[in-house]
Amino acid sequence: MTELERFYKDGLENNGFKVLKTRISTGSTSKGVQQNASGEVEGYRGDGPGVNPPTTTIKVSFRRMFLNAPITVWMSVSVRGSFGR
Repeated sequence: MTELERFYKDGLENNGFKVLKTRISTGSTSKGVQQNASGEVEGYRGDGPGVNPPTTTIKVSFRRMFLNAPITVWMSVSVRGSFGR
């Protein structure tokens, strides 16, 4: 989880995004073993001047349900603003 968080955080920063949020939380298995259970990274970038410039927000969420299980990753991209108006 820590490597995933770092990978997406660095990727956003290296592409001109300001990282707004990073988080990794823990959960416990049924046997009480602590594990990294979920996390997220969110970045924002504004492109251009003007009253309503285009902005892009990227949010990456990741989690796993069981200790040592595969990690599922979701990514959402939101683009807002005035494009050439």
